Amino acid sequence: MFHLLATAALVAGLMPAATAAAATPQADLAIDLRARDGILLISLHYTVAVTNRGPQALTSATVTLLLDSDAGGVLGSPCTFNAANDTATCPVGGLAPGATATVSATILFNSGMPPGPVAATAVRSASMPADPFAGNDSDSATCIYEPVLQPLDPPPDMRC
Repeated sequence: MFHLLATAALVAGLMPAATAAAATPQADLAIDLRARDGILLISLHYTVAVTNRGPQALTSATVTLLLDSDAGGVLGSPCTFNAANDTATCPVGGLAPGATATVSATILFNSGMPPGPVAATAVRSASMPADPFAGNDSDSATCIYEPVLQPLDPPPDMRC
């Protein structure tokens, strides 16, 4: 009986919609990816900043780094490397609204990679509660690889 009266009151404009139905929890996450040249072998150090723009607290999230096809592994990171699809998957814990967490990963690259741009994209691949706005769920960074040309040249370089 109450449901019928509440529906009639909502249709008549006498009861606000927020009262008629409970709101679905949401946490809008914003992703920011930064890259800098690594100090080991041919590598890049990526830092992903995840900001909870609210309105609810974040319980957990996963950020996936989509890497260049010459990526060879991850070094000293909570992220897990998957060579089959050139990704690194990184867990993010709980975050209060307005808080930011960072996850870092040093990615090693294969020694035979060709010179040129090395691109990566960080993407929010899962989160609880739901993210209502996908427009800020990814960010990209590109660096340039310059290989050693002569045996006595300095080590190969990544420029970001």
